[in-house]
Amino acid sequence: MSSKPPSSKGVTRRSFLAGVSAAAATTPSLLASRVQTEPMAPGRSSRIQGPGPVPVQLFVNGKRHKALVEARTTLLDLLRDHLHITGSKEVCNMGSCGACTVDLNGRTVNACMTLALECEGAQVRT
Repeated sequence: MSSKPPSSKGVTRRSFLAGVSAAAATTPSLLASRVQTEPMAPGRSSRIQGPGPVPVQLFVNGKRHKALVEARTTLLDLLRDHLHITGSKEVCNMGSCGACTVDLNGRTVNACMTLALECEGAQVRT
C-alpha cells in the first residue's frame, strides 16, 4: 500500500459528510414548509393519521360501515378482512388482473391498490 497525501482537488470525505449533515438538518424544515403551503384535496381531512388504528367510515353496497384500520390497510383488506365482504378477490395484489375491481364513487379502481383511508365517506360497490 502506498500512502498518498490528501488531494487538494475535488471533494474530500470529510467535506462530503459535512455537506450531507447540513442538508439533512435542513430537510425537515423544508418538508414542513411544503406541507403547510400545499392545498388539501377536496374531501381530505387535515388531521394526522396513524401509526395506530384510525377510524374509517364508508358505504359499501348502500350500507354504512365503520372500522378501525391501520394507515397501510388497503380497501381490499378492509372489505375482505374487516367487513367480511368477499366479492372482490385478491389474486395478483399488483393491480394488473382486475379481480379486486370495485366502483368507488362512480369510478372503477383496483381495491388492492387503494388505501382504505382514501375512501373515508365514499360509496363503494362490489
